[in-house]
Amino acid sequence: MRTQKKKEEISGEMTGAHNSNSDEWRRLCTGAAAIAGARRACFVFLGHHASVVATVLGQPFKGWQDQHSLALWRQQRFYCPLTSHELQLDGSGGYLAVPVMRKHIRGLLLLEFDVPEPSLTVTLREQLELLAEHGALLWQEKELETQWQDEDISSGRFINRLKSLFLRVPVLINGFDTAGRCILWNNECERVFGWSFEELKLQAAPIALFYPDAEERQRVIGTFREMHGTEFREWHPVARNGHRLTTLWANIMLPNGDMICVGHDITEQRALEVQQQLAASVFEASYDGIMLTDADNRVLTVNPSFTRITGYTQEDVAGHISTLFRHEAGAGPQLPADAQSPDHWQGECVIRRRNNTECHLLLSVSVIRDQQGSVQHHALILTDISHIKQHEAELRQRALYDSLTGIPNRQLFSELLDRALAAATRNGTMVAVCYLDLDGFKQINDTLGHAAGDKLLVEVAGRMALLLRSTDAVARLGGDEFALMITGLHHALECTDILERMLSAINAPFNPGSHQIRVSASIGVAVYPEDSREGESLLCYADQAMYDAKKQGKSRYVFFEPALHSED
Repeated sequence: MRTQKKKEEISGEMTGAHNSNSDEWRRLCTGAAAIAGARRACFVFLGHHASVVATVLGQPFKGWQDQHSLALWRQQRFYCPLTSHELQLDGSGGYLAVPVMRKHIRGLLLLEFDVPEPSLTVTLREQLELLAEHGALLWQEKELETQWQDEDISSGRFINRLKSLFLRVPVLINGFDTAGRCILWNNECERVFGWSFEELKLQAAPIALFYPDAEERQRVIGTFREMHGTEFREWHPVARNGHRLTTLWANIMLPNGDMICVGHDITEQRALEVQQQLAASVFEASYDGIMLTDADNRVLTVNPSFTRITGYTQEDVAGHISTLFRHEAGAGPQLPADAQSPDHWQGECVIRRRNNTECHLLLSVSVIRDQQGSVQHHALILTDISHIKQHEAELRQRALYDSLTGIPNRQLFSELLDRALAAATRNGTMVAVCYLDLDGFKQINDTLGHAAGDKLLVEVAGRMALLLRSTDAVARLGGDEFALMITGLHHALECTDILERMLSAINAPFNPGSHQIRVSASIGVAVYPEDSREGESLLCYADQAMYDAKKQGKSRYVFFEPALHSED
C-alpha cells in the first residue's frame, strides 16, 4: 500500500513536471532526491549507441565527468552503492545509479548521498525505477517536440530554398498551410488560373475560388490527407475567367503539415484527345472509303467503308504499296508525292474491285507534310459514284438513243456526223449522208396495229446496223424515217454497194406476228464535200433526194442533184 501511494505521489510530481517547460526537470530531480534521501539527483541521457553523453538534466554533481557515466553504463553498475574514492571523486559521500531504458532511450538516474554507502530497499528500488521510467517518457516527449520544431523549421527552409525554382518552372506548383491558406503560387499557376499570389494571400479559403461547388470542393479536400495523395488525379478547377480546366494534381505533405501541390494543365490535351476520338469515330463511321498511306505510299490503315467499296480488307492492303489508283502519267495525282506535288487533288477514276468488277470513284487525295514540308502521309478519300455513272449512262441513253430501236437518235447522229466530217477533212475522204423512209409503213400500222409497226421498225433498224461498218452509223429520226452515214469514201459511188444491200435487206419478208409482210425503202443521198460541208445541210439535201426517190417509184436510192432542186 505504501508503495502504491508513493507511486501516486510520484505520478503527481511527474504531471507537474509535464505542465511546466522550465521547471519540469528540476522538479523531477528534486522529487527523486527526496524519495531516496539523497543530497541531489540528475538524469544523464546517452546517445550514439550509448557511446557518448548526449545531455545532463538537473544539477550536475561536483567533479562528475562524462566518463564516469559511460563507465557505469558499460560495467552495468546499477543499484549498488558507489563511493567517492571508488569513482576517484573528492569528498566522502556516496552515489547510486539507476538505469533508464525505454525503446531507443538509454541513460542513468544518478543520486548523490551524504553517506558513503546509501541503503537501497526493495520499495525504494521500485520507486526509483518508476522515476527512471517517467524520466524516459519526459525525455521522449522532449525529443518529439524538438523534432517537430526542427521539422517545422526544415519545412519552411525547404519551401524558401525551392521558391525561386518553383516560381519559374513551367509546371503548376502551389502550396497551402494547415489552415488552407496559400503559401506558394508560382508563375505558371498565375498564368493558367488568372489569380496572382497577392490576391490569393488575402483569401481565407482560396480553394473555394477554384471549386465553387461545395460537393466537389469537399472531394478535393478529402484527398489532401489520403495515403495515396501523391498519385496524380484529374480535377476540373475553375479559372478566373470562368472556364473549366482539366488538370492533374498530386499532393506532397510536408512534415509540418503544410502541403505542396504539383499539377499539369491538360485542358488542351484533353480537347485534342476529344478531337482525335471524334476523328476516329468519323474515320470508322464515314460512308466514304478512307485510306491512309505513309510517305512511300505504303498503306497504313483503311476504314470499313473502304472495304465495302473495294472489297479489300485491312489485312489485304496493310503494309503494301497501294496500286489501286495507278494511272497513266498526267491522269491523276502522282503517288508517292514529292516536294513539287500539289497538296490536294480531286478527280474521277475507275478501279477494279477485289471481285474484278469496275468501280467508278470520285477520288480526293491530300498530301500531309511536316513543318519542314517533307511528305509524311497521303490521305485518300473514295466516294463510290458507280450508281451516278450508271444513272448518267441511262440519261445519256435516253437523250442520245432511240427508246424503241436502241440505235442513235437525231441528236447523237448530228454529233457523230460532225466528228466524221472533221475526220474526213483531215484525211481527205468523203462521207455519204443518207435519208431513208419506209414505203407503205402507214398501211401496216393501220391494218396490223402499232405493235406490229413497232416490231417492224426494230427489225429494220437491226438489219441496217448489221450492214454498216464500225465507222458508219444509222439513226432513227422519227416515225419510219432513218438516217445513214457512210464514211471513208474516195468516190461518191463507193457507197452504192452498201445501199443496194440495204434495200435488199429491207425488202426481205418480215414476220411481226402471224402475218408475213413486206416493205421497201426510199433513200436519198448527199455527199460531203461535193454537196455541202455542213452536216445539217447534207441531211436536208438527202431528205430532198429521198422524196425524188419516192417520185421515181420507191424502193430505190437517189443522189442529190443541186441543179434539179435549184430549178424548183
